[in-house]
Amino acid sequence: DPVVPPVEPTDPVVPPVDPPAPVVPPVEPTDPVVPPVEPTDPVVPPIEPPAPVVPPVEPTDPVVPPVEPTDPVVPPVEPTDPVVPPVEPTAPVAPPVEPTVPTPPTITPEGNIEVPNIVDKEVGQVIVDDVVIPEDGYTIEDGKLIIYPEAWANFEDGEYTMRTSYADGTEDSYTVVVEDGVPTGILQHDVGEWSSFNLIALLVAICLMFAHVVEYRRLKKGNDEDECDETQRNKKRKERRILNIAILLAPICNLLLFMFTQDMTLTVAFFDNWSILFLSVLAIQAACATLIHKKKAQQVEALAE
Repeated sequence: DPVVPPVEPTDPVVPPVDPPAPVVPPVEPTDPVVPPVEPTDPVVPPIEPPAPVVPPVEPTDPVVPPVEPTDPVVPPVEPTDPVVPPVEPTAPVAPPVEPTVPTPPTITPEGNIEVPNIVDKEVGQVIVDDVVIPEDGYTIEDGKLIIYPEAWANFEDGEYTMRTSYADGTEDSYTVVVEDGVPTGILQHDVGEWSSFNLIALLVAICLMFAHVVEYRRLKKGNDEDECDETQRNKKRKERRILNIAILLAPICNLLLFMFTQDMTLTVAFFDNWSILFLSVLAIQAACATLIHKKKAQQVEALAE
C-alpha cells in the first residue's frame, strides 16, 4: 500500500452569516390570570368623640335631705399636767368695812354697869371725867365689863363721861347719869362722828386754789410795771407773794386737818367740833384771793388807761 502522509486538520473558513430575523408567531390575547385576593380588615383611623352639648339647667332650690343628729364621737383625752402660769403677787384688797355701832352698856337692877362685847379685849383703864376707877371697882365676866356701883360713891349727882380704854388702843366713851351716888341711866353712846362739812370745805379750798392760779396767770400777762418807784414795786410784790403763799397753803392745812381729825368709818354728821377751824381756813383763803385779784385788776386797768 502506498504510504499516505498524515493530514493535519484545519479549521474550515466559514464566511459570516447574518442571523435571520426571528419569526414571532402571532399571540392571541388571553384573559390575565388574577390570583385570588384574600379580604383584609380595613384600617380605620381613630375618631375623637365630639364634646357633648349640655343644655342650660335652670337653678332650682336644692333639696336637702334631713340630717339626723348623731352623737359626736369624742376621742378620749389623755390627762396632762396643766401648765400654770406664774402669778405675780399683788397687794390684797381689803373689803370696805362698814362702821358698826357697838351695843350700848346697860344698868342692872343691882346698879352695875355692864359693857358688852369686849371678848378678846384687855381692859386698860376705866376713867370717869379724868378720875381713874380702881381695879377693884370693876371686873370682867362672860365677855362683859361690869362696873360696881361702889365706884360711883364719891361722885355727886350729875352727868359724867365714862371712857374705857383697851390694850389694843381702842376706846369706848359713854355718858352716865349719877343720882345719890348710884348710876341711873346711860344718856348716850358716844362712838364719834365725822363731818361732811369739813370734807366740803377741803374740796372748796382745793378748787379755789386752782381757780386763783389760773386767774392770776391771766392777769399777769399784762404789764407788771407801773409808774411807782422801785421801793413801792418791791413792797407790792412782797404783799402779793405773802397772799399767794396763804392761798396755796390753805388747802394743805385743810387736808392735814381732815386726815388727822376725821375718821370716815364712823357715822357722818354735818358739823363737828373741828368745823369752825375748817371754815376759818377757808375764809382766810377766800379773803386773800379776793384781795390779790382786786388789786391786780385795778393795776391792769390803770395801765390800760
